Amino acid sequence: MTGWGKNAFGPNWPPGRPPGLADAFGIRPDHRVLEVGGGGNAWSRANVICDLTFGCSAQRNGAPAVLEPGKRYVEAAVESLPFSNLEFDFVYCTQVLEHVRDPERAAAELSRVARRGFVEVPSRFGELTHGNPTHRWIVDREEDSLVFQARPFIEHPLRSFFYGILFQNPELRHRCEEEYRNLFNHQLLWEGTLKVRIAPHSGGEAFHYENPSHALRAHWSFARDTLAAGAPPEYAFPELLEARRRAPDSPLLRELHAVYLARQGRIDEALHLVTPTSAHAGTELPRLFRQAAGGRLHPRDIPIPPYPPSVEIDVATEPSREVSVLAAADRSADLRTSVVSALTQDYPDVVVFAVVLTGQESALSGLEFGSRLVIVPAPNLVQGFNTAATRAGGTFMAFAIDGDHLLAHHLVTAISHLESRGVDTLHTRALFADGTGGTKANLDPNDSLHGQVRLSTVVARRSRLATLGLLSDHPWQDSVTHWLGRLARTGSAASIETATVLLSIGSTDPAAVLPPEDMRGRLDPMELWREVIAGATRVRGLEQRIADLELALAERGTP
Repeated sequence: MTGWGKNAFGPNWPPGRPPGLADAFGIRPDHRVLEVGGGGNAWSRANVICDLTFGCSAQRNGAPAVLEPGKRYVEAAVESLPFSNLEFDFVYCTQVLEHVRDPERAAAELSRVARRGFVEVPSRFGELTHGNPTHRWIVDREEDSLVFQARPFIEHPLRSFFYGILFQNPELRHRCEEEYRNLFNHQLLWEGTLKVRIAPHSGGEAFHYENPSHALRAHWSFARDTLAAGAPPEYAFPELLEARRRAPDSPLLRELHAVYLARQGRIDEALHLVTPTSAHAGTELPRLFRQAAGGRLHPRDIPIPPYPPSVEIDVATEPSREVSVLAAADRSADLRTSVVSALTQDYPDVVVFAVVLTGQESALSGLEFGSRLVIVPAPNLVQGFNTAATRAGGTFMAFAIDGDHLLAHHLVTAISHLESRGVDTLHTRALFADGTGGTKANLDPNDSLHGQVRLSTVVARRSRLATLGLLSDHPWQDSVTHWLGRLARTGSAASIETATVLLSIGSTDPAAVLPPEDMRGRLDPMELWREVIAGATRVRGLEQRIADLELALAERGTP
């Protein structure tokens, strides 16, 4: 095995999965490689990419996965990997274990499915300089073991000061993220067993991301602190939106949201958040926004709301809006697949209405979901589907048809978009089964299945579906195209970048009904951010030069 690089502090493995990394790890062409947590930017050498979800994820700053054709994608938690013992020769897992609920179980699973591997997690130094709101642990290293301790703070103790320095100094950013990456991260190449232990918590308030108040405060403070430190407003904007999703009526979050919008030049939207009828009428923000709109104040000079005397933000207590999921399939195995995927959604309030045909009575045996699973016996799919649609009473309706598999964040992401974007119907991206138990992205624009739209990709308000005739028509088989066409003609449908796995393909022509935007492979997110930040830095430099020139001309009395 060859090394990669070293500095004064020891071996230093690079970010970004550069060419030659597989050789440095001693990976042969015939080796099978698994990447765990690669949804945002998968390693090209990996044969299989596994992530918690390929829909939008807080761990990816609210972004959906970046998918490539020809890859096998498997959705699962690292603590419960759906692979055989030693199925892989090598597993690559970076910036993942600090997010998981059970690092010991995660390490045991990585050791079970692969002979060797590489893991990277933030060091204590890295966590205290530029940690992330979704990190649950502080990690130390004892020789070849990683020691996890519950994060002893909710708001970052140093208020994320380092992000401003990183964005304003490209040379220092290069040193931190690449040249001296091993100072900010533990990098461990292991063989046989990945050694991990959890140390008792000591000192401070233990952070629990499952606690709604903790998660809300962590996202809010990260959004506020990075902006105050000097990071561009685009960087932590997804964190601010995540916080607002959890407490949409909080004046504190609404005010910070308005400042974010104003600093991005979206003054009209910012003013809408601080209208005279709002709780912000007595603040200076509306006046400052109007000054910025008139060119009398630079948007970057709009002040950031100060820390309140005590950080108490009330999490929204409004009951979750129920989602009714209609599930049906010709085959028993497909019915079970769709029902299980619907019942295991991250969205908390789901009731599944499963159409069970004669002969399918045992398809759902052993599923213990109480009142969340409603069995609808029926002699045929059309009658059963319409009976289920009539009985379903949720605020929203979704579908899981013929074995289609809803990814974990499917409903929570969809409902969030329906609530925040002012639309009543949307459809999601589609992935397709690859025949090996995983999924593949459908990115080829020449593929006849490109942009496929089916009922399983649609989530909508029940009231809208009722007005479109869902409860009286037969939205099945030949009627699906007709019904989706009616939906498209309303002009109220939106498209989002979460995904549904389509295991069977119907006759729907997407070009005639709900044509989504083309799904394209995207730039590496970090490379894109570097370009954005470099451009912003150049703009700030030019603005400063103009200001200096105007000052010099004014001092000389030159008009």
